[in-house]
Parts: sequence; structure tokens; C-alpha cells
Amino acid sequence: MINFTLLKSVLLVILVTSVVTKSISFPLAYAQNTTVENINQSNTLTTSSTSHHSKSVPLKVKRATKANSKNKKLSKNQLKTKKSVPAGTNKTKRSQLQNTLPEPTPAPTVAAAKSAASPENKVQETAPTPTSATTVQTEAAPAAAESSPWQPKAGVFVTALYGFDLRNQSFNITFWSWFIHHYDDYKPEETTEIVNAHSYLREKTAVDLKDHNVKWAQVKFTGKIAHNWDIANFPFDRQTLKVIMEDSKLDYAGLRYMVDKPNSRIDSNVQLPDWNIIGFNLQGGPVSYNTTYGDPDLEDGESTYGRLTVNIILERKGTRLFFNMFTALYVAFILSSIAFFVPLDNTSARLSLATAAIFSAVGNKYVVDSMLPPTATLTLVDKLQAVTFLFIGIMVIITVSYAYVVNAAQLNKTKEELMKQINRYGEVIFPLSYFLLNAYWIYGAISYKY
Repeated sequence: MINFTLLKSVLLVILVTSVVTKSISFPLAYAQNTTVENINQSNTLTTSSTSHHSKSVPLKVKRATKANSKNKKLSKNQLKTKKSVPAGTNKTKRSQLQNTLPEPTPAPTVAAAKSAASPENKVQETAPTPTSATTVQTEAAPAAAESSPWQPKAGVFVTALYGFDLRNQSFNITFWSWFIHHYDDYKPEETTEIVNAHSYLREKTAVDLKDHNVKWAQVKFTGKIAHNWDIANFPFDRQTLKVIMEDSKLDYAGLRYMVDKPNSRIDSNVQLPDWNIIGFNLQGGPVSYNTTYGDPDLEDGESTYGRLTVNIILERKGTRLFFNMFTALYVAFILSSIAFFVPLDNTSARLSLATAAIFSAVGNKYVVDSMLPPTATLTLVDKLQAVTFLFIGIMVIITVSYAYVVNAAQLNKTKEELMKQINRYGEVIFPLSYFLLNAYWIYGAISYKY
């Protein structure tokens, strides 16, 4: 006979065991899902923070994921960690989490979790990979290229030089300039200007399009250029004529000239009657002005522009011009020298020669000075004129002094003999010293090294 009491006890034990098993398994599954989600969320945040550097997952995160897949059982310490569910989690949220992860993976071990959370791994995870650095540099390259200044190739060909005006400090020039570039917004035929010109004119302009979008811009300039003539050694002087060009719109940060030296020169047909062309060069570089021209973007009180400078070196053919200019001056000196050979007692004749010499020297000074610009420096012309007036004055002083001594109330024979002796020495020393001074100054002007 079946013992119903014993059977009821067995069934009750089975029922209780089943209930207890389900109550334990549900929190366990939820703890696994929660822990896996926390780890995946941390991995997702870490990966997203480095996604702009690299598309690959850091190596140590991969190792931690592999360690998670190997551990299928949970220790008691892991269970305690997983039971720390964030506050505010309810049953609805738990069901959503379970639906999000249809196949939950076991949580990582404590060692793997500590390794993944260590500061070293965080640094390595956020560090960019070589691939990402290359990508950043590649993206930055176009921006750097766009901000680099334009560098057109510029050249000059001089076709005419004329109108040298020493008095008004100027000369005239005609030349072609060209600019080779590939910039669509750059128009040098319109924006290039001659900054040291009194006036200039763009006679002709042309722009030709070559292969590979290369533009060949050409401008023919004719202008009256300001020049500070260096007349210190005139008429044996050497001049460096300068034509300075700049762009009226772009500063040095936006435009820098590259010089076309092989093709820049002076036309061989240019002939100057009084000059020898001994040099030509074209230079490019920056120049600074102590003003911003009111530019609100500049704060240091200066502005810098690219400059293109044409240098033409001339040497004057001065021998013939020298004698043409100073013939009257030397005639004045000769007249004053002849006076020393006239007897001292013939005062009127000596003074007449001195007067003629003075007029001749003064007339020469006015003619020469009318050709030259005013200057504060002592020139060769000033030295020659000054020494000529000095020697004429010495001859006049000797003549007047002798007349005073002779006509004195008490005739002093000693002083009379002294004056005659001075006159005899003057006949030799006077022209010799004048010749030596002239030779020294003229040689210095001819051999002056610029």
C-alpha cells in the first residue's frame, strides 16, 4: 500500500527545490547580462573616443574580450561584483537589457577587468596609431598648401633708357615685364606698380594660357623714375639705376616673387652716348614699411611686401665731358699764374689778370652748377672750383701786399725784398701745387670703388 504521506513529502521537496533553483538562476543571468553590458559600453566609449584616430580596436581590449569568452563560470567574488546593479534599475529595464543581448557572454575575470581599467591601457587606447597620424597629416596638407604664398616667376627686359636729368633727379625707361604663374585670382598685369616712379604708363598688356593651366602675363611699362644721382665723383661717377616694382594688393604673406634671371637683361640695341652699361641684375625679396596702412589685421605697426628690383649699373664716359666743363676754370687759373711773371711794381696789369681769372671761374661755376643737383656733400667739382678760387686769391693778396709796402711812407727794403722772394717762389710752387692737387682728386674719383 502506497504511503501517501511519504509521497506528499517527496513532491513537496521537489517543488521547493525547483522554486529555489529558479530564484537563484534569474539574478545570476541578470548579473551576467548587466556586467557584459557595462563592459561593452565602456569598450564602446573607449573605441568611439579613438575612432577619429583609428578604426581598429586596441590590442589589450581584444585580449580582454578573449579572456571573457574563455571564462564560463563565475566565482563568488565575481558574483558579488555583478550584483552591484545601478540604482533605479527596474524589471522593465531588465527585460530591455535581456532583449538587447540575445546571447549574453560571460563576464570577464577580475584580473582582466583590472587590466582593462588600468591607466596604462587607457593611455594606450587613446593614443593614435600610425595610420591615424598619416590620415591627419594628409588632411592637413591641403590646408597648408592653401595658406602658402603665391610664387610667380618674374622677369624684365629693358628696351630703352633715356632722359637722364641730374637736375630734376630722374631718368626715363621702357621695359617689358612678365609673370609666369598658375593662380586664377592673380592678375599681375593689373596690380603690379612701379613704386619709385614719378609717373608711369602700362602701354600694353597680354595674358597667354599655356599647357597645364600655366598663365604667361606680360606688361610693357614706360615711366619717369626718380633717382638720387650720386655726383660725388662727377664727371667720373658710376650710377646704379633702380626700378622697384611691388604688387598693390598682396603683401609678403600672400605673394613672393621668384626671379627669372636667365631671361632678364637689357636689349643689346640700347646705346647711351655718355655712358657705358657695365652691369644688370634683377632681385626679389621682402621690404618692410613702418606703417600698417590702416590694416586692422596688423597690430605690430609694420607691413611687409614682396619687391622686385631692377638694377642697371652705368659708368659715365667722363674724360671728354671733364674738359668741356672745366676748360674755363683752367683758363682762369692760367691767367692768375701768368700774373706772377709780371713785375710786382706793375700792379694794374697783375690785378687785371686776376680780375679776368675771377670772372672766368665764376662763370664756369654757374654753368656747372646749373647741370648738377644741389647736394650737401663735398664733390669733385666743389674741390676743383674751390682750389682755383683759392689760388687766384693768393695771387691777388701778393700783388696788393707788395703795392702797400712799396707805397708806404717809410720804405722798408727788407719787406720789399721779402715780397719779391715770395713772388719768385710763387712762379714755381703756385702751378705745381695746383697741378698735384688736381691730379690727386681726379685720380681718386676715377679709381673710386663703388
